[in-house]
Amino acid sequence: MQIAVNFQDKTIAQKVLWMLEHFKSDGVEVIKLDSSDDTVIDLFKDGLNEI
Repeated sequence: MQIAVNFQDKTIAQKVLWMLEHFKSDGVEVIKLDSSDDTVIDLFKDGLNEI
């Protein structure tokens, strides 16, 4: 199962990531994406639509 979470407050995000790190031995994998990834993907999609 995958869950995507968007944090507006960086402090809260750091606290949640700290907590999730404690579940690594149980198989939890944390993949960090920042909002700039969304911008790059949106620009790529716009470019494809123009073609």
